[in-house]
Amino acid sequence: MSDGELVGGRMKGQVDYAVLVHRFERAVCHWAYALVGNAADAEEVTECVFVRVHDRLAQYDATKGSLCTWLYHISHNLAVSFLRQRNRRLPSLDAMGEDEAPTVAGPEELHDARERRTRLRRCVRDLKPKQRHALIGHFVRGLTFEQLAVEMDCSAHSARNWAFEAVEILKKEL
Repeated sequence: MSDGELVGGRMKGQVDYAVLVHRFERAVCHWAYALVGNAADAEEVTECVFVRVHDRLAQYDATKGSLCTWLYHISHNLAVSFLRQRNRRLPSLDAMGEDEAPTVAGPEELHDARERRTRLRRCVRDLKPKQRHALIGHFVRGLTFEQLAVEMDCSAHSARNWAFEAVEILKKEL
């Protein structure tokens, strides 16, 4: 299936989103890694890219470039935004007192952190699609339940329930 065929039915709701993600996920992750320089951050950027693609697929215009080019631009913009936010969050070590300075993590701590992150990603991936959408939309993207309701074509109450069902599942699994 060509890229044009893949997104050609987007206005009728016929896009096979899973095929789109499967086809481009590795490339998007490589692009993100090239910019952010960290595999975990690249995975986070990749997830954000595909959320953005899902939200804005109707805006894709094949006359302005290929689907691959469009995805690259979204990846680039989100990676740059991610780097800006990360740099804003990092406090200056000079401004910290001795008791505030970060400690250096050893190999065991780094391994444990990677394991927790992998387990979290697996649990989020295994959520029902509506739960995952509501969880990421509200807690990661910062959307209100009313905004999510519009995006998910449901009531704000339903969006809230799906988000908090996901939280409860994650609490049990983690």
